[in-house]
Amino acid sequence: MNRETLEALVSDGEVLREQDLSGASLDGARVGGGVFIQCSLRGARMAGLWAREALFIECDLSGADLTGADLSHAQLQGCAMEGATLRDADLTDTNLIGCAWRQVDAAGVTMRATMFVRGAVEGVSLVRATLDRTVFTECAVRGLDLTEASMPQTVLAQADLTTATLTGARLTRVVLVGSKLTGLDLRGITLAGTQFTDCEMSRVDLRGCDVAGCNFKDATLHEARLDEAHGAHALFVGA
Repeated sequence: MNRETLEALVSDGEVLREQDLSGASLDGARVGGGVFIQCSLRGARMAGLWAREALFIECDLSGADLTGADLSHAQLQGCAMEGATLRDADLTDTNLIGCAWRQVDAAGVTMRATMFVRGAVEGVSLVRATLDRTVFTECAVRGLDLTEASMPQTVLAQADLTTATLTGARLTRVVLVGSKLTGLDLRGITLAGTQFTDCEMSRVDLRGCDVAGCNFKDATLHEARLDEAHGAHALFVGA
């Protein structure tokens, strides 16, 4: 199926079910509002795809190139996305439920009010990404590259950040409930107002950090380095 045929089907309101579009050349296709159920888009070339408000259910997007795609306000349920490329894509207000994001290149992606629920987010590059009020809940989160990422008010619940790269990241008012940060070097990272409630933070290096307004309630800070940290109004109840 080529791009023109796909666009015509979506425009006519057809539900795409069990279609094999593996390796298809669909760059720039306009499929906003389309419904894709159990379709294979494995390895498809979809740079610049416009899929605003589209619905993908149990689709295989592994290895797909979605560079610069607009997936804003879309919903993806039970989709496989291992090895996909989403560099500079827009996932504003997108819901990803039960999706597998493994070894995904999402550098420069925009996620505002995006929801990840009951999925896997592992080995993902979010370099220079904007994660604004993005929520990761009931997800297996580990091995993230958050270099220079901006993450205002993002929620990471029970995330494993022990192998995360956070160089130059801005974690302003981030909520890290029950997450693991063991041994991380957080020097030079913006942490203002971040919530570290019930986090495992043994051997974390916070020397010289501005932790003003941070909440370390019930956090484990065994052997953590807090030398010269600036902690005005920081809370350490139960830590």
